[in-house]
Amino acid sequence: MERRKALKNISLAIGGIAIMPTVLNILTSCSNEKIDGNYLFLNQNQQYIVRQLVNVVLPNPNFDDKINYTLFIDKMFHHTVSKEHQALFHLGYLEFEKNYQNSFNKEISEANKRDIEKTVANNFSISKQKEDALFNLLAQEFSLIDKKLQPAYLNYTFLTKVRYYALLGYCTSEYYDKPL
Repeated sequence: MERRKALKNISLAIGGIAIMPTVLNILTSCSNEKIDGNYLFLNQNQQYIVRQLVNVVLPNPNFDDKINYTLFIDKMFHHTVSKEHQALFHLGYLEFEKNYQNSFNKEISEANKRDIEKTVANNFSISKQKEDALFNLLAQEFSLIDKKLQPAYLNYTFLTKVRYYALLGYCTSEYYDKPL
């Protein structure tokens, strides 16, 4: 049994080493770029919300102007994520948008940092038991999930992917050595 774990860890490490140049190249291409039409995956509303979420995940504004994490996330999804997971991300965004509109009675384009902070707190300030259930849900294949649980799955897929790629961008950037 331990050999299986070791083989799995070795294969993950080799995969991480193999993908690192691609990640670094994408991150480098995101440095010092202004928000413009360079986005390949995210539409305008998605760019805005992803930027707002990144500002909550990485709250130090000094990093915001050095690396465009929103563009990093866009390029990572465009170049490294399967079409199936890209589709789930887009569906997750739509679920997030619907939840936002229901919670705040306003359009997603009117979202501000305070609203996004409340949304993140509501979604991630949960008990350990709910958190475990949530991550067990996210580990399943979408097509096998009960229809009642699909909205939560999509919403959390969107939020956790934005968080994951924002932290990946931060941790692989040259600014990582500096404290937040």
